[in-house]
Amino acid sequence: MVTAKTLIVLAVVYCLLIARVSNTVRGLRNVSPEGPCNKGELVFVGFCNLCLCNKEGKPNQLCATSWCPVKKRLPTRSELLNSSTSLPFS
Repeated sequence: MVTAKTLIVLAVVYCLLIARVSNTVRGLRNVSPEGPCNKGELVFVGFCNLCLCNKEGKPNQLCATSWCPVKKRLPTRSELLNSSTSLPFS
């Protein structure tokens, strides 16, 4: 059984990985779940999910919605600091 503590640790590790990738790979851009993007391009979906684009010019749909809800704008610092950690996934 997966505990809440394990889920929180996994969420933190995922966020650190995303931050690391976004700092080392230049040119990543944010797109909506419907795209558009280029085949094989690595994009952020909703400022959270890092996904590859398929041949139809859309981010992989399983990836685009699996980790966190899609956001239309980057969260503010206060929103990030005040976010609930009791429910890391939606």
